[in-house]
Amino acid sequence: MTTHFSPTFLVSAARRCAALLALALAGCTTYDYIPPASDAGRQCLATCEVARQTCRAGVSQTGAQQAATAELARGNQLATCLAGASTADDRKACQRGAGNGMLLNTQQHSQPLGELQCSSTYDQCYTNCGGQIIERRG
Repeated sequence: MTTHFSPTFLVSAARRCAALLALALAGCTTYDYIPPASDAGRQCLATCEVARQTCRAGVSQTGAQQAATAELARGNQLATCLAGASTADDRKACQRGAGNGMLLNTQQHSQPLGELQCSSTYDQCYTNCGGQIIERRG
C-alpha cells in the first residue's frame, strides 16, 4: 500500500515544523562573559580557568571509573545468570538481558551533574574576579 500526501498537507506540515523549530530556538538562553578591566582581575580569571579544567578532568575520570565498575558488575551478573541457566532459552534470556542493560541499570547521571557543578563554580569565580555574566534569552 502506497500512501500519497497532497501538496497542501506537505506545506502545512512544513509550516508546523518551522513553527516548532522557531519556538524551540526562541527559548534558548545564551551568556555573554565580559572579563574584568583590570590586569589583576584577568589574572584572577586564569585561576578560575585552571580550577574549571581540574574540575572537568575529575568529572571525566569519575565517569570513566563508574562506567568500568558498571561493566564489571554487568559481566558478573551475566556470569551468575548463565551459571543458573538450565536451558538454552534461559541462557538466551541471560544474553538478552545483558545486551540491553536489563541486568544492571547502567545509566550514569553523575557526569552531567558534575559538569553543571564545574560550570556553576566557574561562573561564581568569574564574577568574584570582577567579570560580568550577562544572560540573553533568544
